[in-house]
Amino acid sequence: MNSNSHLIGAVHERDYEGSSGDNSSPEAQRRRLMRHDDAAVEAYEHPHVLCFAARNHRGRFYIPCKSNSFGGVPVENVLFDSGCSSLLLPFPLENGFPPELMSPAICQWIVSSSRGTGAVHSPVLKIKRRLGKFPCTLADKEQPRLEMLRFHLGSQASNKLLSDPNCRNMLDEGCINKLNDFLRQIDGRESPERTYALLGQAYMAHVFYCQQGDVALALSDSYDGNENITLIMGRYHQKIVPLVQAFEGFHDLEDDDGDEDEEDYRLSWDPSSSDEVDEPDDR
Repeated sequence: MNSNSHLIGAVHERDYEGSSGDNSSPEAQRRRLMRHDDAAVEAYEHPHVLCFAARNHRGRFYIPCKSNSFGGVPVENVLFDSGCSSLLLPFPLENGFPPELMSPAICQWIVSSSRGTGAVHSPVLKIKRRLGKFPCTLADKEQPRLEMLRFHLGSQASNKLLSDPNCRNMLDEGCINKLNDFLRQIDGRESPERTYALLGQAYMAHVFYCQQGDVALALSDSYDGNENITLIMGRYHQKIVPLVQAFEGFHDLEDDDGDEDEEDYRLSWDPSSSDEVDEPDDR
């Protein structure tokens, strides 16, 4: 009996491979190769690829993994945006900041104005380390360190900074005045919070970024270009497909600052629709 017979249904390998029970048959070998190939695709990692993203039906390139962290602040949804001049993170309303970010001896907090963060020019919170840089992890992989963390401030985040004594103590009088001016400007209206990160030039400037079709890659700047980049991207295309399928709501992720197309993007891994299947021509 095969060692896998304890699995659901107690299916014997010869029942799965075919009635002959010959594990060396062409069909049995093909199935073993398929399982091996699937595992190899899932495990494939190029030593120079730091991160990858996939285009969704909204036309945005998101990382199809939720294990992302900026200076210890987790962010599930991260959008590649080479047009963003810096980096823009959602404010951690639920979990708050790690203790290290709230130490005046380690970090400095600055509230400043921002352009291009929505119809209302919401302020941003910039956090800088007095010494060193911030760690960054994308899809469970260590990335180039960041000079600064930059958080979008909606109405809830602004009120949180003003009402939480630990947060307020990190701000000087000028920062507090900017937050109060912003809240007076919106006059009780809600300025929505972001739920995703914009990964802009604060990150892109330190990697080799390439995009082809529905796949985008960020490679380390030590990549010398001698390898076939099309082959590397093709392998990541294979790797990304099951990750996208397993990421709930991936195709609904949108960039609040961008214009949304009326029609969804067709992707290279989408199954063909029924009207594109070749049918016999009876004319």
